Amino acid sequence: MEEIADKSTFRKDSKRLREILSAFRKDNIIETIVFGKNSENLRLAFEDLGPTFIKIGQIFSVRTDLLPESIINELKKLQDNTKSNAFEAVKKTIKDSLEKPLTSLFSTFNETPLASASMAQIHLATLMSGETVAVKVQHSNIKELMLQDMALMEKAIKILKKLPLKKAVDP
Repeated sequence: MEEIADKSTFRKDSKRLREILSAFRKDNIIETIVFGKNSENLRLAFEDLGPTFIKIGQIFSVRTDLLPESIINELKKLQDNTKSNAFEAVKKTIKDSLEKPLTSLFSTFNETPLASASMAQIHLATLMSGETVAVKVQHSNIKELMLQDMALMEKAIKILKKLPLKKAVDP
């Protein structure tokens, strides 16, 4: 049984690694980081890759000692204006978490989020009591995806440590 789980994990990791490498290749991310060109591509790639990369972008957006101003300014856009989940996913997350459908918890629920960030999005809603509240809804599958990304990054760092810098940047 453990062998089946290992194969399944390997397949998921391989698929995710292909997604990451494809986004980096498509948007010339290494060139962007090294030369500070096409900063928007870096932000878009991080958004496409999801919460782990959005969080990394948010961290880098305040590191003026590491990156050029053009990249910093673009990554700052990841602080509070990222892609949101579809409303159907929001309803499912609420139902799965609270074990009740959205309609039995709120008299109104704004389908359009007020904001969306790396981990969650915020919706305005009205409780059955009439009280207006902000509802923070975690993005779907965030925990699994972030754990997978972090494990892949750990493996990549071990490999990159063994490569000369020139090979890591320009294979």
